[in-house]
Amino acid sequence: MELVARLASGDPGVWSEFVGTYSSAIFGAVVNTLRKNGLSTDDSTDVAQDVFVRLCKNDYRLLRQYDPARAGLKTWLGVIASSATIDFLRKQRGTG
Repeated sequence: MELVARLASGDPGVWSEFVGTYSSAIFGAVVNTLRKNGLSTDDSTDVAQDVFVRLCKNDYRLLRQYDPARAGLKTWLGVIASSATIDFLRKQRGTG
């Protein structure tokens, strides 16, 4: 939670620390969601990158919505990553 608060306060050096700390959890959620849907994990890096873009977009608006009373940060990030993966899958099916 401290990293989220530092991001929200505008600490410029904390983004790299946040990515380093939570990238494996986000990547894992993406890979798991792709596998659950019977798909290759070839696109997992692109989808994980999209998750990070969503998190830092609009001055970290999505991260500012995190509520530690509702879930742990890794759990919440997993939900965000799974949702982004499902969005990716919907787009792929729509264009395929």
